[in-house]
Amino acid sequence: MGPLPRLPLALVNPKRLAGALNWYRKRQHVHRPETFAALLADVQAQAPDHIAVTGDLTNLGLPAEIARAADWLGRIGAPSDVSVIPGNHDIYATVAGRRLGIAALAPWAAYFAACGRGRAWTGPLPFPFVRVLEKGGVRVALIGLNTAVETPPLVARGALGAKQLNALADVLAATRAAGLARVVMLHHPPLPGLTSSSHALADAAALTELLRDGGAELVMHGHTHRRMLNRIDGAHGPIPVVGVPSASAGRSHHGEPLSRAHLFEFRASAIAGRPTITLVARGLTAPGSAIQQIERVVL
Repeated sequence: MGPLPRLPLALVNPKRLAGALNWYRKRQHVHRPETFAALLADVQAQAPDHIAVTGDLTNLGLPAEIARAADWLGRIGAPSDVSVIPGNHDIYATVAGRRLGIAALAPWAAYFAACGRGRAWTGPLPFPFVRVLEKGGVRVALIGLNTAVETPPLVARGALGAKQLNALADVLAATRAAGLARVVMLHHPPLPGLTSSSHALADAAALTELLRDGGAELVMHGHTHRRMLNRIDGAHGPIPVVGVPSASAGRSHHGEPLSRAHLFEFRASAIAGRPTITLVARGLTAPGSAIQQIERVVL
């Protein structure tokens, strides 16, 4: 989300200086507010039952950016209709030498609080959160994870940590026992080798094993700014892992696709807890073009 607000002197450090330089030299010409607005208008025109945002609403994790993103979230929908998880740009760097972590995102808290009809699975951590969505005979547990941690300059790694992984194992088991289709959302790609080591999820191998054992019906992530489709051979069936490009990319950069959003359609099937899932990608096909359907694939 641009433009970049003024960088307060108290928040200046090498990480933010490097990020600000990158914004003014390159990213501001790629990530355009008018592109972002056009894609959002198209998303809302599709009348989705729920909107899931996979992180990086800010550039430098500044309080002014976090407040602006909270206002944007409020304009696209109520907390019961919109979920968000942090990206590495949202929990970006220390503030006056202090690690704030998820506390810095307090204005967004309502959008990652557990909610939904029926049972809510909650624990001692804000993540994983679970939101239960129900319609047309399909019951979905949307499970949000936080992979964002403060990192040094030029590093965009993520991590879940043992506590969050252990909590996720319990959540996957409980939601499967309840007959819910499990949709896991996180920012960094969950599989090893999908991005460089300086940008990867530190515990991707552990998460992959956990998903393989516990099962899920869909995993969606952001971070790479690319359309990605991978699979995990889970103990309870194959798990599609889908990465979405940036929502704000108005022109190509390092071969990344232009602005795009993913619409997932869930339909009840004869296999209990495993609906048929169709991915519909909508976005730009050229700079300045109208938003249109790019692909439709049954996962």
